[in-house]
Amino acid sequence: TSGAYSNRNPVSPYYPSLGKNTPLRVGVAYGTPWLDCPHGVPNTASTPDAAVLDIVGDLDVRVDAELAVWGEGFDIALDFAELIGKYTTTGNQRSWRLTVTSYGVLNLTWSADGTTTLSAESDTLYVAPNSRMSVRATLDVDNGASGHTVTFYTSTTPGTAGPWTQLGQPVAAAGT
Repeated sequence: TSGAYSNRNPVSPYYPSLGKNTPLRVGVAYGTPWLDCPHGVPNTASTPDAAVLDIVGDLDVRVDAELAVWGEGFDIALDFAELIGKYTTTGNQRSWRLTVTSYGVLNLTWSADGTTTLSAESDTLYVAPNSRMSVRATLDVDNGASGHTVTFYTSTTPGTAGPWTQLGQPVAAAGT
């Protein structure tokens, strides 16, 4: 509306360089967060439980987030921030959740029966405060060696498609 990009405006900062068929690149910031939870205030977004959301095998969880603090310095009563999950302690509805702990590691917790839980932790994340990052955790519930394997990944590319960099070594333990 200012006329700055009009090729006939002599007061435009681009006059007379801006002529017909001049290539132009326009950029747009990625926008505001889809879910804004102020740092230090426990918040959640949820959906009602449904059978279609039940997971009965391997798991591949991906989150693209911008956190005020990725670890040390949480301002909440808990020792972690839940990134995503299907997990509540009410009525034995523990399924799975991915958290980042106050000491800067990813933690995947899951349950096969809703009460007994297993978990695995990643190596330490090194992320600047207020940084956007994608994290991923995969759970192979039967790794073929009478156990399960959890692998953690990170990506600095916005979104959940990767490319992914493995964070430490896979965490394998007994039990399927």
